[in-house]
Amino acid sequence: MNIAPVPAHEQDRLMAIKEYFIPDNLPEADFSDINLIAAQICTVPIAVISVLDGSRYKIISITGANADSFSTQNDIELKTLATTPETLIINDWHDSGKYHSHTFQINNKQINFYAGTPIITPEGSIIGALSVMDYQAREISEVQVNTLQVLAKQVITQLELRKKNAKLEQTKQELKRSYVDLEKFSSIANHDLKSPLNNIISLTQLLKDYYGDKFDAEGNEYVAFLYESAYRLSDMVSAILNYSRTSQLSLEKKEEFDIEELIDDVRGLMKVPDNAIFKYNSDITNIVTSRNALKQILINLLHNAYEYNDKEQAIIEINVREDRTMWLFEVKDNGPGILPEDATKIFEIFERLHRKIKSGESMGIGLAIVKRLVEKLGGAIKVTSEPGQGASFEFSVPK
Repeated sequence: MNIAPVPAHEQDRLMAIKEYFIPDNLPEADFSDINLIAAQICTVPIAVISVLDGSRYKIISITGANADSFSTQNDIELKTLATTPETLIINDWHDSGKYHSHTFQINNKQINFYAGTPIITPEGSIIGALSVMDYQAREISEVQVNTLQVLAKQVITQLELRKKNAKLEQTKQELKRSYVDLEKFSSIANHDLKSPLNNIISLTQLLKDYYGDKFDAEGNEYVAFLYESAYRLSDMVSAILNYSRTSQLSLEKKEEFDIEELIDDVRGLMKVPDNAIFKYNSDITNIVTSRNALKQILINLLHNAYEYNDKEQAIIEINVREDRTMWLFEVKDNGPGILPEDATKIFEIFERLHRKIKSGESMGIGLAIVKRLVEKLGGAIKVTSEPGQGASFEFSVPK
């Protein structure tokens, strides 16, 4: 019994085919245009795109016949043709030497002309061939051969695109699973970590209220330190959970909304005294993006602009404009400003330039959340500032 030879670098070749996610019944439409062009250019009735997957000769697209219409006395020819390293031309099957002794039929008719060029991966593995066939013996021109070779490259381009799309979909599904796991973790952490901390805070406060007069000065100092440490740790857990949830906010679908109404909502969530002045400067009313993600961005930027402000009257400006592809935002304040060497550092998690703020102690996470959300949305953020002259945070969001 004759056995087809094993192609060179077989394991690499099979791995390449596997990575292209080629199903057994690939719809012809995926590659039918390439087949049709090949048949028309070469003026033949049949064009085939095939791969040799292990011991299986797999037709992934065919024009001019049905995949089940192939008939051979044995399949050595097909397997050999599918992995020939150079363009192979058989002008007359009956006069082909090594092939003429075997029958090669389609639709019960003998194939007498064959021209096939290899399909080669970017790594150099030959996985199959783009072939044209005719029932009549014929010649093929150099231009037609060159066209076949170009079309074979288009086949591998299509397969590479299928591989990338499949991997992107796989990554997308993995991210979805990660978000589900993250949400479960957040829920557990919120309960299992914060509940004991809240108990410590409550019990420490009780110690202070009911037994404070029985402690000496040093004992009361320890109780106060314990209370502050537990309270700070609780805030830190909340901050980490908020940071971890930013990924889900940025994945929400885009929607159209009134930007001024959103800013009013943000201001309503903040406890801002009368000496703070907000200004909104823009002719833009409606924009399209993730509303909740933009809301979280503005909450953190406006919160920072007020909390760190060292002036008798805090002035905060929000400017919105657009270009062809982006919504462009600016949040500007008249606060203490930022040193140039700190312009990138402030966006790092737990980085605090000023520990104390009006409402307590800074956790150094607000601007890290802002940067993460902006970048997840596909935009960028930067700060320009001079010490004592306030700061301007500019960020972009794709339309």
